[in-house]
Amino acid sequence: MKFYQTALTLLVSFNMLVACSDDDWKDDVSALQKPVPSGIVMLGDAGGTVVKGNTFQLRFRVNPSGVSLAEDDVKLDVQGSETYLLKVSDESASLQTRASYVESSDCYELVSVEPEKNDAGETLDGQWVATVQTKGEGNYRNVADLHLVVDYTDAAGRVQEVSSPAVPVEIIPTVDEGLDFGYSGVQTFRSSDGSVNPYYLFCYVNTYEASSGEEWHYSWDYVNRVQVERPETVMAVDTTMFYDKHYVTVTPDDLSSKWQPLDSGEAKMASDTASVRLVDVGGTEKTLRLPLTYAPSAITLDIELPASEINAAFDAGTKVYDCDLSGALREYGFTEDVLSRLLRFSVSPVVHISARELPARAKLNGLDKDNFSPVLSFTFWRKVTPGFVSEEGKFYIDLAVGSVPQGVDSELMYPIVMRINLNISVTD
Repeated sequence: MKFYQTALTLLVSFNMLVACSDDDWKDDVSALQKPVPSGIVMLGDAGGTVVKGNTFQLRFRVNPSGVSLAEDDVKLDVQGSETYLLKVSDESASLQTRASYVESSDCYELVSVEPEKNDAGETLDGQWVATVQTKGEGNYRNVADLHLVVDYTDAAGRVQEVSSPAVPVEIIPTVDEGLDFGYSGVQTFRSSDGSVNPYYLFCYVNTYEASSGEEWHYSWDYVNRVQVERPETVMAVDTTMFYDKHYVTVTPDDLSSKWQPLDSGEAKMASDTASVRLVDVGGTEKTLRLPLTYAPSAITLDIELPASEINAAFDAGTKVYDCDLSGALREYGFTEDVLSRLLRFSVSPVVHISARELPARAKLNGLDKDNFSPVLSFTFWRKVTPGFVSEEGKFYIDLAVGSVPQGVDSELMYPIVMRINLNISVTD
């Protein structure tokens, strides 16, 4: 009897074991049959150049088809990142240190992963679109290789990863960061040939430097739209030189009542404003209210030389006498910062003095970029006699300010070409 009871127990236990093993085996087979990612293929022209602050998309396929993918399964891996910061030079008023810039890994954020759809709105099997947001504070350029990484769990319950090929990406500054405007605070209304002198707006690109010392320059080609809204007093606007010679001109209408008093000598200065707008490839803008400030091309200044003061100094061994012209020229628009917005420029003052009539030579000093404070310095080689009055046209200063556009060495523009006539008298 015991034998039959034992046999029955063993039989029931065996059937239970077989049943359990069968269920586990089915689960194992189901897990093994579930497709797992074997590779990531990038689709289309992945990567490229993007303006800081914009988003870009990476289209990819996960092989084999039928892989189940959730947004949390995809990560962004940044490799080979190199950041270029705005280079501070004598020509730049901007300042940026590496401490002001966030870590390069913070330049990119994966914001979404969605199934790709065709024009009919139908989901494309196995194809996905990852949207990446560019980030980061400061004025910088970054280059990096991006990898999409997909996590999955294998049949043994272990978390595995599969990675895409490298996608080279470049973040560039906005046009407002990468490009600076340069112009003279005042221009003379007529050029040396008598024609109307167009107002020059120079467009300078900034230089960036990596920690390795390698330099990179912003490009005018990143700007895809140049617009100038001109007032009624302006005859013509020319933006065709922007890409080749890197400047824009705004030419006044000399028949306008705004400018005619300059030619007639009735006005010392006249101004208007033009609106300038640049749009870069990312849709960001740089704008400027460009002041069109003009002075006559020929002016006259009265200069009195006190004989008693000059002669007393001469006896004391001081042969130099300075005449400050900054106040007089300020009335014509020559403020202290008149040249501060120009980068590549030269100032050429030529002083004409009749040594037969006045025992001196003269030089115009104080024409600094950030502190334009002109001083006419006379150096006498003998004492002077009261009563001298210069003959018209014998004493004058030819003042020229020339500027070369950035990247162009063969062309010199002259925002300022002025004849400053000097009426010199020697008083008691």
